[in-house]
Amino acid sequence: MQEFLKSPGVLAHYILPRPNSPWWFTALTQRLAATSFWRSFSVSKSFTLILDKMLLVKEDDLALRDLIEEILLDFPCYGYRRVTVELHRRGVKVNHKRVLRIMRQNNLI
Repeated sequence: MQEFLKSPGVLAHYILPRPNSPWWFTALTQRLAATSFWRSFSVSKSFTLILDKMLLVKEDDLALRDLIEEILLDFPCYGYRRVTVELHRRGVKVNHKRVLRIMRQNNLI
């Protein structure tokens, strides 16, 4: 079993869990497939965590950008500080530096 874990090789693509297989077998086959996938691109597995975090941040930023644009349509003279205060009034807990970054990236200032 140890040799199989250290070098999944070609077998990782052919081993598929059955519907009634135990949870550890499913987890093992998924891990082997991910390991061989990232190894083929010469990328570390920790890079997947970074990618996931970046994608989550982008989704959150998109939702926040929509709120900022809505505020700026109502109050076109507001800067990032007033927009931050208005977001707080609407119940959105956000840092003023994040609001400034999003407004700069989207040319809202």
